[in-house]
Amino acid sequence: NAGILRDRTMAKMSVEDWQAVLNVNLTGVFLCCKYGLEIMRDGGAIVGLGSISAFHGSFGQANYAAAKLGIVGLSKSIALDMQKFGVRSNAVAPFAWTRMVGTIPEVTPEDKRRVEGLKKLVPEKIAPFVVALLVPGGAGALMTLRLGDAPPPFDLADLSGKRVSSDA
Repeated sequence: NAGILRDRTMAKMSVEDWQAVLNVNLTGVFLCCKYGLEIMRDGGAIVGLGSISAFHGSFGQANYAAAKLGIVGLSKSIALDMQKFGVRSNAVAPFAWTRMVGTIPEVTPEDKRRVEGLKKLVPEKIAPFVVALLVPGGAGALMTLRLGDAPPPFDLADLSGKRVSSDA
């Protein structure tokens, strides 16, 4: 996951602003995946993080939206390319209240109500979705999460290789 913003309308966006956002937000993901896939010849999983801006657009963020939608296409192509090696690739387009979206204007009372609701969407609620996509057989857990129930427990390997139980 990577993300920078250089907010400008298309009429005012410089080539440098366009390129900076594409370099970090899309090329950075490509490079991580490219070199990570070299060691995933016996299976593995990748989850690319797009953005809802990619699907809905955001004022002054054509560069960001293009890069984040590019992650969706990249993830889908990786899944096709790496299927024979048992590598799964998915993309999610989450929304959470973070510093990057903390500048949403609150001009009207409706804006203020909307922003208060958005502040309840915290990053910690995204992790279970991503974990469900990463673990073998996690698609069932993801469906359960989408329905709002607790997922069935499954085992995760931590970085030391030890098995740990999780109710993620």
